[in-house]
Amino acid sequence: MPRRLRLGGPMAGNGTWRGTSHCRLTRPRALSSASPSSSCRENDAPQGPPNDIAVLGAGLTGLTTALHLAHLLPTANITIYEAADKVGGWADTGGAVAAENERANEKANGEADGKADGKADGKNDSDPKHIVERGPRLIRIPQPGDKTFDYLAFFATVKLLATSPDAKAGSRRFPPMVTEPYQSPSARARLSRYIYYPDHLVKLPSGLGDLAALASRLVLGFPGRPEKLYDGLLGESWEMLKSYRGMGSSGFPDRSRDPYWDISIGEWFEQMTGGRKDGSIMKMISSVLAGIYGGDPHSLSARSTNVFGRVLAQFLDQREASLRGETVDDVLISEKDFSFRERHGEKLLGGTGEDARAGGKDAKVRMAITNLFGRNVMFPAGISRLAEALLGEAQTRGKVTLKLNTRVDGLEWSNDEAGKKILIRGTESGKDGVSFTKTRAFDKVISALFSGDLAKLATRPDTKASSGGDGTDAASTLLPALAETEAVTILAVNVVFKEPDLDKDYLGFGYLISPTAVDTETENPERALGVLFDSQISPIQPSSEKGITKFTVLLGGHHWKGLEERENVRLEDIGKEEAELMALGVLERHLGIPVGAVERSTSFKLCRNCIPQHTVGHRRRMARAHEELMEAFGGRLAVAGPSYGRAGILGAVRSGMEVAEAVAIPDAAAAAAAVASTEGEGGGAGGGGGGGGGMSAHAMIGDTGLKDFVGHELFATVNKDEWAGETLRLRKMLLKSVSTAVELMQKKGG
Repeated sequence: MPRRLRLGGPMAGNGTWRGTSHCRLTRPRALSSASPSSSCRENDAPQGPPNDIAVLGAGLTGLTTALHLAHLLPTANITIYEAADKVGGWADTGGAVAAENERANEKANGEADGKADGKADGKNDSDPKHIVERGPRLIRIPQPGDKTFDYLAFFATVKLLATSPDAKAGSRRFPPMVTEPYQSPSARARLSRYIYYPDHLVKLPSGLGDLAALASRLVLGFPGRPEKLYDGLLGESWEMLKSYRGMGSSGFPDRSRDPYWDISIGEWFEQMTGGRKDGSIMKMISSVLAGIYGGDPHSLSARSTNVFGRVLAQFLDQREASLRGETVDDVLISEKDFSFRERHGEKLLGGTGEDARAGGKDAKVRMAITNLFGRNVMFPAGISRLAEALLGEAQTRGKVTLKLNTRVDGLEWSNDEAGKKILIRGTESGKDGVSFTKTRAFDKVISALFSGDLAKLATRPDTKASSGGDGTDAASTLLPALAETEAVTILAVNVVFKEPDLDKDYLGFGYLISPTAVDTETENPERALGVLFDSQISPIQPSSEKGITKFTVLLGGHHWKGLEERENVRLEDIGKEEAELMALGVLERHLGIPVGAVERSTSFKLCRNCIPQHTVGHRRRMARAHEELMEAFGGRLAVAGPSYGRAGILGAVRSGMEVAEAVAIPDAAAAAAAVASTEGEGGGAGGGGGGGGGMSAHAMIGDTGLKDFVGHELFATVNKDEWAGETLRLRKMLLKSVSTAVELMQKKGG
């Protein structure tokens, strides 16, 4: 059973956190054939934080890592390697702001961009007047009471952007944001989701009112045409309730015997719904997983796929207690998340009332951050503005060099007179098109790349890595556990019709396509994952967006797994004409848009391996990878990003922030104090390399980013009444911040 934590709240009496220290992790038995021994390099690291740091990948994870490193270690040399010609990765804006962003990238990189080949690389905007997004559109900040606390990392990052040492540049750089409460009626209506099944769009419930209406219609019957999507939903729900109470299927093992026990999402829900392999619940689950992860529910891990892990743990706790004749009413929370809350909650959320009235800048920033609770955050000028802001602020706060158009070809451990280093071999493409190879040594390397791509870079000296397909020859890499990981490739096609309201029949965010319930040959031959109604997502539309309708069609994902080997094709060879034909076919068949009669413009981007798949056995693989990283690189190579942790922008930002803290601060548990000591000073922990003192070398350089996967996953319980009190205190803080903001605005207006 999980142990009980004492919850003190964000401002518990004296303003300190009352919680728990980290539990000691239990080492598993025989994770791999090469377990750490006296030959492990973890003790080879020097004292003090690293001075030369490389970050691989300039997506949101890599840029957040660089920003927090620059803040904590302002004198360290930080080099960002990016193979593309722009920053942001999957967070990519095209159209109206693309040219401006590219000019900023060129300025940051110190060289011009001479690449425009019309292939699937995003450089194909046919109408630059309109903003189009190829990746994420918005950030949803949870309500007070969320149990992951990823939002704290976003708050901390926004705070760095808002309190730039260069106030003038920082104010220009800060990305314009539009926010709205996502529980407001307009937001719920505009951001509704649909599922395409079997040949039309079905609206999903978007609130308690919709759920109540659906329940009554299921009991009393649908008026008019019945929705086949909900056939059998009542019976499946009853089976789930029985399983939750310990009365259903008994196919769940004793977790205490195997810390790495896992089950696919598909198998889990099949067991809970009485063995229904293609029931109503599975249709909806598979649609959502296709839309969020591009994944297959029968491959994705229930323990490791975002919210499902906590839900599964809660389910098993309740089930085991029911079998013992007990009841579990407490709140379940990951101890890692609780520790993160301890380190950052008070610093970010405290003091948002009287201090703000007194005019303190720091308190005003905290007040603004608190006002983000329960809101959708959107960027009218494009999500790329956020990436640009992260890069600019990192370069303001520290010694950060960006190397665009630079492909990393290999990583190698070096142990010579110069000390223990990681050598990075990279190929740079100059503005004249000439490529040249350089090798440079670093004290610490942090990879924000897809884990499978990292495995290809860490090859054994006597072998050559396989470069065919999406996989890596496990025998040729120093990181075979990472070579087993998977990711899906997405083709995003943006279509702008020069006619308004083509989406007027379906008010919402967009629709998803179930990979298990739709006939792919007749209804989805293009293998689409879903369609986004871009004209409806933002509550504010600039004048340039009037008179048009925008869609984004997402294709590929798990549908394309193994496609290149089976068909002997390269996805990078997809051209604009082929991408447009696929997208228009989906829009015409599903939405009835007469695509041939409406003027349009199209752009597209192929994002290779952009959504990692946490497949069954993810925790065991990551535990093995931790050992392999220690064995091969002595912990000097760390990893971060959605290949390992939670997906989404909040997960990416938290991953980057945590790995930066682990590198820069000797003891992560002391992170809050160290960060607090640098607020307003522009300084970093340890003076940029000289303040390590007698701290553990392993804690400073030997953190791989994966040690939390070793042994049992640690959950704890919090008394539900204490948790309700904590949530209420946060809500009161939010109301206090809002009222203070109104007062300040009234004074300013007066």
